[in-house]
Amino acid sequence: MNKNELKTIEDENLSHEESLTTTDRWLVSYADFITLLFALFVVLYATSNRDQEKTKKLQESIKKYLIKMGSSTGSNGSKVSVNQAPQFDSILESPIKNFNKEKNVRADFFDEVEKVLDESLTPQEREKYIVDQEQEAIGMRIILSSESIYAQNSIKFNKQAVPFIKKLGAIITKLQRKIMIESHAYQMSHISKMTFPSLWEFTSARASNMVRFLIQNKNTSPSLLAPVGLGDSRPIPGSQRQNERIELVVLAEDLLI
Repeated sequence: MNKNELKTIEDENLSHEESLTTTDRWLVSYADFITLLFALFVVLYATSNRDQEKTKKLQESIKKYLIKMGSSTGSNGSKVSVNQAPQFDSILESPIKNFNKEKNVRADFFDEVEKVLDESLTPQEREKYIVDQEQEAIGMRIILSSESIYAQNSIKFNKQAVPFIKKLGAIITKLQRKIMIESHAYQMSHISKMTFPSLWEFTSARASNMVRFLIQNKNTSPSLLAPVGLGDSRPIPGSQRQNERIELVVLAEDLLI
């Protein structure tokens, strides 16, 4: 067999191998795709039923044991091992809140607020002054009727409402939680623009007047209260009574207010 015949046979073998390689090459891509697809469904299944408590424990454990460390390079430029690096006791604070705040507010917080309200107020007082109560992500919102508490178009209280306001002070003292007092109004037509140029000033004065009264008459700690005037910026569709309102927001957490 001469050289030409040998070369022809070698070329045929190479051509046959290349054809086999080219034909089977799609199997590699297909296998990779199936593997990735399987991994995707595994991750979706694993995260479909998230255990909040276990996830929270894991996060706290990581924050507890992963402490901040100094530079891994010494002053002379030499490498320093992790164990030799200076350590600090401060815990790593996560810049992202991973948990739904609404779910983190414990049921016993709302039970606590409701219990204090029941112990402090009569059914008649609740019916007359409290329009509604709402459980929110930040805490309990107690909606009061401004028409029942304040004199008409005034920042002064109705005389009949003073005992109720004093009870609010006692409630705040029992709870020892920070409370925002939000004042709302719905129109300027009967309010003197010389005294209050806008509903912002008017509602702010009402909220501030209540905070001042609670501090002076019930010795409520000023650090627990914050007056907020919102004017007509957050109307509720419905009657005038729903928009002339004072909202006590009892905060579930020690937030800055």
